[in-house]
Parts: sequence; structure tokens; C-alpha cells
Amino acid sequence: VSECGNASQKVRQYLACGKPVFSTHHNHQFLVENDLGSIFEHDDYVAMAESALKWLDKIKNQQGELESRIRKYAVNNLSCEHTFLKRINLYQKVLEL
Repeated sequence: VSECGNASQKVRQYLACGKPVFSTHHNHQFLVENDLGSIFEHDDYVAMAESALKWLDKIKNQQGELESRIRKYAVNNLSCEHTFLKRINLYQKVLEL
């Protein structure tokens, strides 16, 4: 746990700012699945360099569109409002039983 720190919170903060994220935590697979960033082993410097070049190229070619898409994902899937609405939906389903 001490190695992870606030990694998940930081990932979400960067996404909310529309920035692609690099992570060594494999519980962040959603970054790759949704083209929001990259994950790799903490000592795989070749993968980090390749990923950095890939993302720099994407940022150069699609900056406004990329930032908007990443931020939209964060708002729609990671925000407090999204979590709140999911809980309300769950509670409504429980009350219907």
C-alpha cells in the first residue's frame, strides 16, 4: 500500500485535466482500454520512452480533441457525480425488491 500512495487519485486528477496518464499500476488497465494513457512495469524504460513518444505525437496532432475526450471520460466515469448517480440507482433497485 505504501508504494501506491495516492496513485489512483492522481490518475483521476490528471484525467480530469484532460491529460493522458502513465501508470505502473495494472489496476489502471482502463487507461489502455479507453486510450487515455499507458501502463507498464516500473522498470521498463524502453516501454516508457516509446509510450512518451506515442503520446507526444498524439498531443501534437489532436491536442484539443484529445484533451476533450479524456476530460469527458473522467467526468462521465470517474466523477463524484457519476459515483453518486450509480449509488442512487443501486439504492432504487434495492428498494424495488
